[in-house]
Amino acid sequence: VTSGLMKQFINSPRPNQVDAKSFPSGHVDLAFAGAELVRMEYGNAWGAGAYAIATTVAVMRLYRDWHWLGDVVAGAGLGILCAHVGGYLLEPVKNLFGLKTVIVPVLDPVSRTVCTGVSITF
Repeated sequence: VTSGLMKQFINSPRPNQVDAKSFPSGHVDLAFAGAELVRMEYGNAWGAGAYAIATTVAVMRLYRDWHWLGDVVAGAGLGILCAHVGGYLLEPVKNLFGLKTVIVPVLDPVSRTVCTGVSITF
């Protein structure tokens, strides 16, 4: 959501000139958020593998001429920051109503609609 909002307000042209939504890289944002969540949950060994995959996503976005270097660096930083904010906010939400509840906001890339996923463990 954060990356999508930033793209709307920061009109940065892509290297391939397709549009002006280059900054920050949403693909890299999601990849690094996932990698940091894996590292936080399962430790550095699994995190290293997840970060290798996220780095590959970043390199491929540069290689395919969809982003500038600053776009992928900002996307990586934003993803790691969002993972930590989400990790911080997760505990109060998990304890909601005494149940293990997780509420996840999701931005549908096709319809650009914000959706919500809920998981309750009894």
